[in-house]
Amino acid sequence: MGGSSENEELLWPTTGLHRTPRFRLACELNVNGAGSVTRFLAAVLSSMKLAIVAQQIVDALPDGMLTVQELYASLDFRGPSNSHLAIPDWHTGEFSTAVEMRRHKFLTGDEELNGNFLVFHYCRHDGDMLLEEVATLEEAAKLVLGGAGVFNVFTDVELVFEGFKLRPYRVTYSDQKGERVIFDREHLTDERHFLNRRIEWLEAAA
Repeated sequence: MGGSSENEELLWPTTGLHRTPRFRLACELNVNGAGSVTRFLAAVLSSMKLAIVAQQIVDALPDGMLTVQELYASLDFRGPSNSHLAIPDWHTGEFSTAVEMRRHKFLTGDEELNGNFLVFHYCRHDGDMLLEEVATLEEAAKLVLGGAGVFNVFTDVELVFEGFKLRPYRVTYSDQKGERVIFDREHLTDERHFLNRRIEWLEAAA
């Protein structure tokens, strides 16, 4: 693929994917006709640097809520593909560090993430931050709508990633009159029942 470096920079100017062997292999598959566009994208996006996902998380939150370095210091992982990044059991209990520094060895951002569907959970009350891999959007919806999701007063953030890009959503519920209401965190201060909870997946940003 001689002379392709300049074009690769134009295609992926911020991700650094053009420098990875996986990207070059995918380009060769595509150019040489050995695979479809779907196979090409799957080869490229089967993993992603943590730094890319971490920056999306920070950018999606109100200013000052969380920094990339705080993520690297305390982010935990759940799911088969990223279990090697989970905080070891011996970091907990009597050996645990401060709330803002859960990891004894901080992440760097160079770690490779896997999983087509990821859910980020953050609770400022106890400092918990978790990136959980799920198999489908339906499983992601269960986390968002479940007991530890957006309807939990202690949950501050629940973000969903599909293909390592944020997947916007809107949550609604039925009020006592049976009318659909768009959920807002301010509703948690009221004594209201969140009946018939639903999630609507919105189009991801281009």
